[in-house]
Amino acid sequence: MAKHLGRPLRAEEAVHHINGVRDDNRIENLQVMLKADHDRLPKLTTSSVIQCPCCAATLKLSNTVRSVVVVSPGVKDPA
Repeated sequence: MAKHLGRPLRAEEAVHHINGVRDDNRIENLQVMLKADHDRLPKLTTSSVIQCPCCAATLKLSNTVRSVVVVSPGVKDPA
């Protein structure tokens, strides 16, 4: 991330892995944020269930096997 930014990370900064997979270091999966803000983010467990904001599908995430399972399909908003 430091190379992408062109500067070292500051002591108060952390790199957040958006999809929760810590070894997925694609730049589109990384976000620089304050450590204090990063510490307040909900931590994914081995069976976190979330709802997709785009299609309302219910998804079960697994960090241990790095997978996403669609529990119930959503409906796309026609707008």
